[in-house]
Amino acid sequence: MYLDTSALAKLYLEEEGSDQVREWAGAAEALATSRVALAELAAAIARRRREGDLTDDESEAIRSAMTDDWNHLVVVHLNEHRA
Repeated sequence: MYLDTSALAKLYLEEEGSDQVREWAGAAEALATSRVALAELAAAIARRRREGDLTDDESEAIRSAMTDDWNHLVVVHLNEHRA
């Protein structure tokens, strides 16, 4: 199952649709995302921390979980000439 950054965020953040994405991800044989998703997700986590939606400890725990999970994802390397 391919997860864009917004869907990937739902695995770590409580948002509308998080439960559904987690259910789908749990049932998937494999999860894939784009190469840029880690940086985009880290930026989204930092924004949520700055806005006060996450504490420093929460944002660090999410970043740690993201980094650990990254090695288990199929990372799609986009080619701008084919995109």
